[in-house]
Amino acid sequence: MFDAELKFVVSNSHEKAYVVNNHLHPFYEVVFYKTGSGTTTIGGKEYHFESNTFSLIEPNVIHNETAFGPVDLIYIGFVLLTGEIGVKNGVYQEKDFHILGDMEEIQREIKMKEPFFERLLNIDVERIIIRLERGTTRLGDEKTDSFQYVESFIKLN
Repeated sequence: MFDAELKFVVSNSHEKAYVVNNHLHPFYEVVFYKTGSGTTTIGGKEYHFESNTFSLIEPNVIHNETAFGPVDLIYIGFVLLTGEIGVKNGVYQEKDFHILGDMEEIQREIKMKEPFFERLLNIDVERIIIRLERGTTRLGDEKTDSFQYVESFIKLN
């Protein structure tokens, strides 16, 4: 299915507004905004972020970030060795994917460094990828169900 490798995890609390200039990197990045708000431009498209949202940035995509005030965030970078993620660049609601716990678990594993922690880090990244895929599938299924309803209605009438 998926085979991923964690490249980094960073947790940061900004006490005031900040700007991260345009940059790119050769791996996926997930930025989870625990608190705060601002904008991020990913691949030339601007998105608004707020508490309990996250951005997904695909490899080699230019992106930046501007916060309007204090922001508490956690972000990870990873490479996908096999498989492909259906979720594309953008900002998403945590309630649709439930990835924060997995990101915090990655932080705990790095801090504790218990036996086999490196493998568990990659498993946690794979869990995040699966949650992203589940969220995408669920949204797609809802659209299909609506279409099937309309199609059935037309056939009946």
